[in-house]
Amino acid sequence: MKKNLIATVAVTAGMLAASAPAATVDFGVDVKNAYVASGVTCNNSAVAQPWIGIGDLKVGDVSLPLSLGVWGNIDLGKYTADPTLKSGRFSEIDFNIDLDLAAAFGLDENLTLMIGYLEYDYPRSGSDQDNVFVAKVGYDFGFVNTYVISKYRFGGSSEGKWEIFAGAGKDLTLATIADTDLSLGLNAEVLYTDNNIDGAPHEHGFTCADLSASLGYGIGYVKAEYIARMEDSMLPTGDFGYDVKWIFSAGVAYTF
Repeated sequence: MKKNLIATVAVTAGMLAASAPAATVDFGVDVKNAYVASGVTCNNSAVAQPWIGIGDLKVGDVSLPLSLGVWGNIDLGKYTADPTLKSGRFSEIDFNIDLDLAAAFGLDENLTLMIGYLEYDYPRSGSDQDNVFVAKVGYDFGFVNTYVISKYRFGGSSEGKWEIFAGAGKDLTLATIADTDLSLGLNAEVLYTDNNIDGAPHEHGFTCADLSASLGYGIGYVKAEYIARMEDSMLPTGDFGYDVKWIFSAGVAYTF
């Protein structure tokens, strides 16, 4: 599937936002010392990752349980294993469309029940886009927020790959300074992967575990993240494998 839908989503999001004054628009950018996806190093040098999300859509008196988002990765430094990386350019642009089933059916507000479509595009390499079906279920128990996310790639170079993320986290207010909360976020997550890709060995198992802690104040945050390899066969060391253990990031996010 070669059709690129990013432009379509961007136009649709703009039209919805323009016609839905009750919409919430979030914009932010994160700066990290490395870009790691599902335990695999994409760039072990600095990156910037801008993003925008639109949600809480309302057209007239009708609320739409939809959210749309666009996310990108800009390489600031070069990954020595990939000479095609160019500083200051996008190496990946993703977009998502999500349907909030819990809101659509008026279910428990502590319940997360979502399905969506996610697309990974690679403008630098020219590789086929990856088309992904996403499902998420979770529940906020108050003392802990739990979730399971399933991603199945039904098109693209990684067609047949299936990932399951299971995690738990908690946000705590440490103090209120000048009417603004200083918050601590803690999260732990494990990833199970089933690589059933044509032309590649069929492997499945636990890929990595991710432990993170963040501090947020106002529109800014800082975060430290540790990535632990679980099964050697699923996440080998070396180039385009497991060669980054720590990720440090800082970012800003604004809602308007």
